[in-house]
Amino acid sequence: MTAVSDNEEYQRAIRYDQYQGTANADTLIWIIGKRVSGPVLDVGAGNGSLLRALRRRGFQGVQGVDIAPHSEDVKEGSITQLPFPAATFASVFTTEVLEHLEDAQIRDGLAEVARVLKPAGRLVVTVPFDEDFSRNLIACPECKATFHRYGQPQRFTADSLSATLRAAGFEPEFLKVYALGAMSILPLGRYLNWALKRMQYDFIANTLVTVSRRMR
Repeated sequence: MTAVSDNEEYQRAIRYDQYQGTANADTLIWIIGKRVSGPVLDVGAGNGSLLRALRRRGFQGVQGVDIAPHSEDVKEGSITQLPFPAATFASVFTTEVLEHLEDAQIRDGLAEVARVLKPAGRLVVTVPFDEDFSRNLIACPECKATFHRYGQPQRFTADSLSATLRAAGFEPEFLKVYALGAMSILPLGRYLNWALKRMQYDFIANTLVTVSRRMR
């Protein structure tokens, strides 16, 4: 299996309840569920939260891979080397994955996603929106080097993510910023995105949600 990032130790040690999908899966499907269809692959499936949520809503052929699976329902695999034949899936999810990859890994990973997608299949991507890295930088107590606490070398805006997807042969059809975490945990949060995404609190992180169509 090809390694996909330099933070594998963090990924393998992460607790079950720390996957963003644990809280956000149902809200994400509520946002984009009508734009995708099965069979579905979740790349970076973690503990399988999104897989289970998709199945509850009737999606067929749902499978997941992760470099460090935390569920028997998830296969071990890498975005740069997916263990599936070409043109297997109608939809592929990569939620909170691309921000952890270097440029070459994003290029190779999106090429693999395009390979396993059916012609005109849909790719769902979520990434932190225009993140202020200074809020998550920490320093090594010994060497004093600074690094992102969650191993994220990438920062995405709407324009930069769209350019990355188009360069890989995908055309964004839906792109919008959501306070996804707050929408998932607050009462009536799904209906308050217009206000939540404008709030400047550390516990409210904005997420860029995109659905793109495979063009080649």
